[in-house]
Amino acid sequence: MKKILALILAALLLVACTACGSEQAKPTEPTTEPTTEPTKETTTVSSADRTATYIQLSISQEDGSYCSLTAYENEGVAYVEYAGEEKKVADFELSVLKDIAAQVEENLMALNDQHIYEDGLASASMYVAYSDESCLAADFSGTIPQAFLDGYAAVEAYFRQLMADVPVYVPRPVVEGEPNADALKAMEDLLTLSGADPLDMFVIAEVPMDDGFTAMMGLSKTDGIVSGLSCSYMMSAVAFSCMIATAESEAAVAAIAEDFAANIQWNRWVCVSATNAVVATKGNQVLCLASTGDLFTNLANTAMATDWTVVDSLTN
Repeated sequence: MKKILALILAALLLVACTACGSEQAKPTEPTTEPTTEPTKETTTVSSADRTATYIQLSISQEDGSYCSLTAYENEGVAYVEYAGEEKKVADFELSVLKDIAAQVEENLMALNDQHIYEDGLASASMYVAYSDESCLAADFSGTIPQAFLDGYAAVEAYFRQLMADVPVYVPRPVVEGEPNADALKAMEDLLTLSGADPLDMFVIAEVPMDDGFTAMMGLSKTDGIVSGLSCSYMMSAVAFSCMIATAESEAAVAAIAEDFAANIQWNRWVCVSATNAVVATKGNQVLCLASTGDLFTNLANTAMATDWTVVDSLTN
């Protein structure tokens, strides 16, 4: 009986050992650490990566002196303007915008987003727009911080160096079409001698002899007229219209002058009206000026001082 129990115990031990050995021999499955999906890389656009598209700085002092520095992208080039004691305008390669922006950032970045308004005549502003829709901006009135004055001086020096070889800008009226040469000279002389400012805001244009001629000139007919010339503001809130009709002969001048006087267009503008008008003649040219305020007075006086004969003066 004891032998039988011993054999059973031995058999049980053998089975237990075999089972244990098989568990140890069983290869373990590789364990994997939990992973996360890689995050998208994010970048912060620095001032070196973004592109300046518009730059404008200005200072106006209490004594009335004014200076502005302007640069912006215009049809594939960088338009740069310096307006201080003298005015210079030039086109450069687009890379110049980045260089100018770097000057502004170096000298005026610390003043970004500062806006101070106090009583006083002095004022200053800074604005730089970038292609990523960010910007630098600051403006002051009453008191201009010394830090802005110093930074502006540094940027202005860069503008002066950049435009050292650019000739001083001489403003002239914009001329469109192929106007009569004598009429064009008479109109340019009238503007220049009157001291009208700024001259480059005026547009002198040939008036085509077509169906719209009489409406544009302020006449009822084209009899005896060989050409027409108009002068207007490019953009202004002041009522101003100046026309010169060139007659076939001096004999036709009187009838054209009467036609002008009878058809003064006092309200040809949307928000303003002319208050005074004058019709004058010189040789085979007939002038009709309608405007208001100092502009009218200066031009009318200049006309009378430069051999124009006043035929009619009218008020609205």
